[in-house]
Amino acid sequence: MLSDARKHAAGVVPEADVDPALGFVIVHHGQQAVWLLTALWRVDILYQRTFWAPLSDPARFEEVPMGGPTAWVWELVVHAHERDAFVAHVLSGAGPDGVAGYLADAVSVQVGAGD
Repeated sequence: MLSDARKHAAGVVPEADVDPALGFVIVHHGQQAVWLLTALWRVDILYQRTFWAPLSDPARFEEVPMGGPTAWVWELVVHAHERDAFVAHVLSGAGPDGVAGYLADAVSVQVGAGD
């Protein structure tokens, strides 16, 4: 499942037209589907696309249509972390070490039953 998600994400994230080219990907094996969220920073705006695949065929990702779900409550913890890390390391003017700092800044999310 994870390798399929990586392959799909690599095919849908556009060539970055900004420097530095940074973003993140969330893969979530939920109770109803496998969710794939691809996110790319363009200066100070986050561009995200959300995909899902049925549990019976976790390699068959389809884009979630406009008006569909965008993020599960625990995925928003990752979004908040990525926003804070991007501001602290990249937008703060930390220079070349800012990108390395952003890439090294990680979060671990604990979820309970029913995830």
